[in-house]
Amino acid sequence: MQKADLIKEIFVNLIAVSSYPCVGLMDYGDFVVKCRIKEDSLGCNQSAIDRTFIAAKIQKGGSTDSKVENGIGNAMQRYEFFEVIVRLAQMRYKDP
Repeated sequence: MQKADLIKEIFVNLIAVSSYPCVGLMDYGDFVVKCRIKEDSLGCNQSAIDRTFIAAKIQKGGSTDSKVENGIGNAMQRYEFFEVIVRLAQMRYKDP
């Protein structure tokens, strides 16, 4: 659980500078740059990183999150942030 607590703390720090209570696309991009994910990974270009953000916003039924209708469709909540962390890890370490 230590890793989950760390990820939650990172999320809380990001929403403090972003549009509370969500992390916006620009702040997500800054987070990825600070983590140096794009620089030292094969297949982790900017478009692939942006696709992880978009994929986290899509629900299983194929529709986007209901927040799109409320005007905050370009921001992640905590569960979506956890999902995007998993997607980035898969892209960096598992995919060829």
